[in-house]
Amino acid sequence: MQIIFSIAIGGAIGATLRFLLSRYIGSNFPSIFPIGTFIINMSGSFFIGFFYTIFDKIIATPELRAFLLIGIIGAFTTFSTFVLETFNLFRDGEILQGFLNIFLSQSVGLISLFLGIILARIFMLGKF
Repeated sequence: MQIIFSIAIGGAIGATLRFLLSRYIGSNFPSIFPIGTFIINMSGSFFIGFFYTIFDKIIATPELRAFLLIGIIGAFTTFSTFVLETFNLFRDGEILQGFLNIFLSQSVGLISLFLGIILARIFMLGKF
């Protein structure tokens, strides 16, 4: 139960940080390119790699790992988790699965997004 609480608290922090940083970047650096999301995703990928490596070398409680990696960084950007999982596949010699994860996550993610949009539009028009 302590791990779930750690994730919940960390998730609240990470989601709030994502919102604040995205808002700040959007207000100060307007662009057609989603620079705020890009910066969040890249910094989240950096931090999950950094702390994953640190935690591999030092003793950290499961609650601390869950709080930081799943809670804060996971809620800050789920992209960082995707990158870490893909890295682990490559590291473990699962090259095909790593590329499959990249390809399927991007292509199926886009298809799922479009299907969600279509379904929401049908639902809102009362044709569901």
